Amino acid sequence: MKIKHVSFIEQHIEKFILVVGLLLGLLVYWLYASGEPYTVDVGSRKDVTPDEVEQVVEQASKSLDAEIRSSENPLPALVVPEYTMLFRRRLDQSLNTGPDGKAIVRLDVPMADVGLGKDIIEPPSADDGMRPYFAAKPPAPTLKNVSSEHAVLGEIEQTDVREAYVTLVGEHEPMDFRYIAVEGEFDFAAWQQRLRASDMPAGYQAIPEEWWRDLMLLTTVVLERQAMEDNGQWGEVEQIAAIPNALSFRGMNRPLTAKEAQEIIRQIREEQPRIAEPQLPLAGLQEDETAGANLSPEDQEQLQRLNEQINRQQAELTRLNGGGRAGVARGTGGALEDPMAFDRPATSPSAKRAEAQLARLKQRRDELLGLSVDPRDGIPGNPGVATGRFGTMPDARRGRGGFALDDRVDSQNEESEDRPSTMSLKAYDLTADSSVTYRYRLRVEVVSPLFRRQLEPEQRQVYFHKVSLESDASAWTEPVRVEQEKEFFLVASNPPNVARFEVWTVFNGKRRKQNFDARPGDSVGEVVEMRADNVSSDVDLRLGVVLVDVDLSGAGGRGLTRALMYDPESDTMFERVLGVDRESERRQKLQQESVDVALPEPVALENQ
Repeated sequence: MKIKHVSFIEQHIEKFILVVGLLLGLLVYWLYASGEPYTVDVGSRKDVTPDEVEQVVEQASKSLDAEIRSSENPLPALVVPEYTMLFRRRLDQSLNTGPDGKAIVRLDVPMADVGLGKDIIEPPSADDGMRPYFAAKPPAPTLKNVSSEHAVLGEIEQTDVREAYVTLVGEHEPMDFRYIAVEGEFDFAAWQQRLRASDMPAGYQAIPEEWWRDLMLLTTVVLERQAMEDNGQWGEVEQIAAIPNALSFRGMNRPLTAKEAQEIIRQIREEQPRIAEPQLPLAGLQEDETAGANLSPEDQEQLQRLNEQINRQQAELTRLNGGGRAGVARGTGGALEDPMAFDRPATSPSAKRAEAQLARLKQRRDELLGLSVDPRDGIPGNPGVATGRFGTMPDARRGRGGFALDDRVDSQNEESEDRPSTMSLKAYDLTADSSVTYRYRLRVEVVSPLFRRQLEPEQRQVYFHKVSLESDASAWTEPVRVEQEKEFFLVASNPPNVARFEVWTVFNGKRRKQNFDARPGDSVGEVVEMRADNVSSDVDLRLGVVLVDVDLSGAGGRGLTRALMYDPESDTMFERVLGVDRESERRQKLQQESVDVALPEPVALENQ
């Protein structure tokens, strides 16, 4: 039967119902079977399902805990102009006067005109009458002594310092090495006299005494040398790098904040002994050899334990501060690549505790050594005043026209007689060649009285960021050679043509000798085993020379016996005379300094 008058929808209604039912079924499946109908927003996370809530909250708590424990400040740095420093600088600065005799006040910040006449307020000007200060050159240090020495390198905990020493002296056991030591002193009284500028040129003004009175501090000791050439003339001047554990603030000339500048001055003040007289890390000796020379054996043992504890505590503090001394360029003169990388103040609680413990250990050591220590010395953040063989190290206070170096006021420091008039200096050359003759001289650098002061524009460009000034050079030392590794003497002879040689060396820091018999054509010396102080090692005592002949024609007095020698390296012949060698002053000195060594002696010669 044919249906009439039926619309399209009426005709297919059942299909529409089926499609809608299918869509509803799919929606229900998506919401309740494959998806999660219940979600929440947790913080910045949207649509968090119930099974994820705990994990998201835990992650957020861990992140918050990490931020709380972090030492980094999440807030942006707040830059505040240094109004206090500006005010003090202007307050201390002498007022200039204009043509009409009225004061001219120069201000770097704008001020309101209310209540102030236009005739006494003028903007800063480059040509408003400020005279430059007379920057005197520090006087030359005075030489006291130059000597050729030998020693044994001790244990060094800092890996970089030990590697630097190994590069200089070589890797062997024991670590015997030879060096030149140069001693001198710097006269602070002469430096003060120059600063007073009684003969300064016209157009300059003297540096105010309050700028430099409390800054009589060394920053660097520089050693220079010349080598004698084959023609007998002295060669070019060369600068010798400081020993790896020395400290130098040389070459610092970069912009610093007031806080950084204060920290630099504090470091320089506290490290005066290490700057002026750095100590070689020698085996069996404390860092300062002279300081413990008069102690009893028990006190010396206690001192050694304290030094070991101090070294360990310093290494721990360095580790806690994230490297600390990594900025020191050791082995290259000791200059600071980054001055603020040296000995940063402790920040974490653990580092502060380590710093306090280190201060207590140093105080105990100073008391043992008989040094007079201010009770505040060694307290973190308080430089204190220490006296000893370097004299008083006075604290710097506020200098006129500059930044505040220290907020403490100590009336004791006002007395000029409390300050050291001279400071001892010491420098070393571990690179000298025993075949070369040298001469040496010293320079020093001292804290500049113009560092971060109010200066006229041209001087400011040169001196404002410059921490130190270099002195004149001292006179040259007398010519000197580093001690030879091996020395030998002809000490006996016996027909037919047998010569006995006494070969000297240094083993484990002490003079040692061994006798060797040789006949014409023999090389003198051998490799022998030496033992001393529980140390045993093979030592090369070969001289590298050949015995050519033994001349006994001068017998009668056998002291005229001569040994003719040949040196293949230089292709030269030379002779040694029995009487001269046996009675030489050098041999007698070696015998006085020597100790017996456990080595078999050759068979004795009958006719000597």
